[in-house]
Amino acid sequence: MYLKEFSKNRFSILIIIALVILSYAVFLCNERTVVNLTSEDHLFEGGTSLFLLSASILFLISAKKNIFMYLLALLFLFGAGEEISWGQRILGFEPPTAIKEVNVQSEFNIHNLPVFNGTMNKGEHVKKQGLERLTEINFLYRVFLLAFGIALPLLAYHVSFIKKIVKQLKVPVPPVSMGIFLVLSWVVCKLVIKALPPGLDKNYYFGANEIWEFLTAFIIFNFGIYFYKNRDKEIFGMDIKETTLL
Repeated sequence: MYLKEFSKNRFSILIIIALVILSYAVFLCNERTVVNLTSEDHLFEGGTSLFLLSASILFLISAKKNIFMYLLALLFLFGAGEEISWGQRILGFEPPTAIKEVNVQSEFNIHNLPVFNGTMNKGEHVKKQGLERLTEINFLYRVFLLAFGIALPLLAYHVSFIKKIVKQLKVPVPPVSMGIFLVLSWVVCKLVIKALPPGLDKNYYFGANEIWEFLTAFIIFNFGIYFYKNRDKEIFGMDIKETTLL
């Protein structure tokens, strides 16, 4: 059944694989080029925001009054705005003083507020540990990706009572054949970081994480394409292994 799923999604999967390879191939360039391409408001951050925005639109127009699709559309819209600080640097406006004073990076966003950021307070470089990380946006984002892109389709297909609940509630189930690349691209990210030479600009190493976020946004965008292509079918509550029979 999984081979059938991969076959049905082969075009999207091949594009995802190609983009993973091309994106991390950026590290074949010199340090300055990598830092520039992966810094704020440049290629990868802008691409992340664009793909999340596009996914939001696709989920919205494919929703067919499905509350979960509307919620996901709002979530991806929020992610798109947060990624570029709601256009702060693009539009050239200053955030309100109350936000600027507490925001870790003095930006107009929520994910860099101390409660959601990976560091304790503004001006400090102490990383959160243990239970403190439960409110960290980056941690919550990874949990969401694993839950929605991998755990949901696997459980909905292999665990009967989960499958029943998902069908009754009409929860949108993405194809795990695409979702698995959320993990595979993360593994590649860690391998790339491990292989990089030491002693360079810290933003050079952080660039690999920016690329991973870009790739996850592209995979989410492909989820949106899947739901859009099947919007006239009764697919909510089913994963692609079942929809191949429609």
